[in-house]
Parts: sequence; C-alpha cells; structure tokens
Amino acid sequence: MQQYYIGKLNSLLNCLRNNVSLSNLLFFNDSLDKSNSYIYEHIYVERSTFSKISFFDCTLKHIDFSHCVFIDCYFNKCIFSHINFENCKFIDCSFNKISLNNCVFFYTEWESNYIKFNDLYNCLPEKYNNRSRLCKVMAKNCIADGNIAEYRKYFFENIHSREKHYREIILRRTDFYKSEYTLRDLPKTLLKLLCSKLNGLIWGHGEKISNILYSSIFIILLFTFIYVSNSISNTFISALYISLCNFLTISSDITFSESFYRYATTIEGFLGIAFMGLFVTALFKNINSR
Repeated sequence: MQQYYIGKLNSLLNCLRNNVSLSNLLFFNDSLDKSNSYIYEHIYVERSTFSKISFFDCTLKHIDFSHCVFIDCYFNKCIFSHINFENCKFIDCSFNKISLNNCVFFYTEWESNYIKFNDLYNCLPEKYNNRSRLCKVMAKNCIADGNIAEYRKYFFENIHSREKHYREIILRRTDFYKSEYTLRDLPKTLLKLLCSKLNGLIWGHGEKISNILYSSIFIILLFTFIYVSNSISNTFISALYISLCNFLTISSDITFSESFYRYATTIEGFLGIAFMGLFVTALFKNINSR
C-alpha cells in the first residue's frame, strides 16, 4: 500500500478550484461536501492518490483522473459527468447513490469495492473485452461482499455481452470483426453461441434452479408422450409413471420389448442423471454463495 504514497506531494482539494493540470499529488483526509456549491470541471489530475477522501453531494465534470488511486474514499450522492477514470485503482471505497454520465472505466482495478449495476450500467465499456473484464471484477467483489443480487446482474450482463460478441463474429457487420475474424471462425462461434443459449435455457448458467426444474418437467412429459403410444403403457398415467421412474433412475417394474422404447428409456435415464447432477451443482453454488 505504501507505493501509492511514496513520492507524492501533499496537497488539499481546494487546489482543484484553479482548473489546472496536476500530477503526483497526495490528497489525504479531506472532503468535497454539499457546503461547496462549486462545480469542479475541466481539470487534469494524473498519477495522484486520493486517500480517505469524502465526495459527498458534489458535482464533477470533464475531469481526467487517469492513473489515479482512490483508497478508502467515500462517494455519496455525487454527480460525475464526462470523467476519465482510465487505469485508475479503487481500494476499499464506498459508492452510494452516485450518478455516472459518459464516464470512462477502461482498465480500472477494484479491490474490496464495487459500484451498483444500475449506477454503472450506462458507463460500461462498449468493447467486449473491456466490458467483460469489468463485469467479472464487479461480480467477484459483489459476491465477496455477500450481495448476491448485484452479483447476478453483473454475471448475466457478462453472459449477454459474450453472446453479443459471438453474434457480431457471425454477422460480420463492422470492419473490426471483418478484419479480426474469418469465415473459418463462423462454425466454431455458432456452436459456442448455441451452447451458451442452451446453457442458459437449461439451468440459467448455474444461477437459476427453477430452469432445471422446468427443463426436467419438459423432458418427463416429452418421454411420457413417447411411451403412451406403446401397448404396455397406453394410458397417460401409466406412461407418466414410467417416464418419472426412468428419469429418477428408479425401477418401474415395466420392461419394453421393442428396441425403440428400450433406447428411449436409456436416454431418459442418462438425462435424469445429468439433470440431477446439474441440480446438485446449482444448489451447492447457491448455498455456498451465501
């Protein structure tokens, strides 16, 4: 932690009123609060450290904080407009009811803090790699803090961003994707997109246990309609009983003589084992995250 303080010149936040270019400064135990009606704007602050700074009910516009470090800072009811946080590092900071408009968060690092998804969403990077990286970091910090709701928002936003990336590779609508990817990448990317969609449909990428239950019910009913055409199980109730037993790998004491139905029971039993494995995995993940 000392590396963020060494070589920095101590200064006060009041010097930001001069609208100048600053660098290698240390702002420590100071505040910008609602008593200061002044709007801080058009300032360039590079490679400086803000430690134990309170940003409360203040407005900052058109400021470049590139390569700055924020340690144990408090952001509450702040308005940030056109702020460049590129290559910044946030350590043990707190963010509450902040407003972000056209802010840049490229290559930022976050330790033991995060911004709520709805506050940050409009400022998430458009480029897939940067957006995915930021969402993963935020999701990790959210779950470390025990905020499962915010974790899932970032988790699914990362999934959505990845699937959008796959679609752009397939459609090749921009010069970037035309130059970076060839037609040889289409089959592999299409398979990845389909697997991602199927993953989300079956068990919500491990986050939605309800999806597993719905998928299991669908499979049981599907095989029920297959079995009902057989003379042994020609009623819906008996076919449902056989399908349920096969899915749960429980003996139903009913054996089909035709090869087609034998293969069907084998496939359903395999799917039943797979879905029970998915259910246990999702349940453990859900419990362990808490």
